[in-house]
Amino acid sequence: MKKWLTPSAIQENLMADAAVAVTSCGSYNATLYCAIPGIDKNHVNDGPIPRLDDSGLWHLSECINPGTADITAGTGMESGYNPHPIHDIKIGTKVDSMKSYVDKNIGNYNGSTFSEGGIYKASWKSDANGDVYNHYGLAKVNKLTNFDPAHPFRS
Repeated sequence: MKKWLTPSAIQENLMADAAVAVTSCGSYNATLYCAIPGIDKNHVNDGPIPRLDDSGLWHLSECINPGTADITAGTGMESGYNPHPIHDIKIGTKVDSMKSYVDKNIGNYNGSTFSEGGIYKASWKSDANGDVYNHYGLAKVNKLTNFDPAHPFRS
């Protein structure tokens, strides 16, 4: 006997934010590096040491190993032993290298400096075990696909 499912829809309400580069007319892919774990909370790729964030949540292997995100949808996936979905990705100021200092203040998105291979301050969230983790670090842009960096909110 067939069981009929009731149709349903999910709606995500997006709010305009100058620091968020999201578009419906193109996309870009980036690798996100969390700065919280490691030797200090202000650099990425500085060791495999788990660390507590300001909310008392541990940033473990999921943060130590970088995650990749499809920024068009504003989502991605953590890496590590127990990866979780990434959401609410915000891209900020461009930096010179992966060794740049980073903190919660990611600066503002600037379309004129946005490019494939560029490195930018970023923040994002993930959900695990009923907790919302707030991350900050760096985003390295891997690929642009029909994306106009000067007009990220326009089709």
